[in-house]
Amino acid sequence: MNKTKVLIQLPTEVSYWGSEATESDVARICDNLESLIRAEFSARLSLTFERTRTPRGGGVHSIHEGSAQDVWNWIANNWTAAL
Repeated sequence: MNKTKVLIQLPTEVSYWGSEATESDVARICDNLESLIRAEFSARLSLTFERTRTPRGGGVHSIHEGSAQDVWNWIANNWTAAL
């Protein structure tokens, strides 16, 4: 079975994460968020992560819009667990 491919762009711009965030905070948050997303979706989706200063659009991309939306919704509801 081929898994649907999903690209997830994680923002590395320090100000995105708050006025008191540091570069090391951003690295830790992105590491944590990537682990959480993998734990939730890797069994059914092929995930690729890209760390970028400014993600395109919502930062979750796939040819299967439903899968991208599922991941985006999950991130929107759970990202604070990575802080």
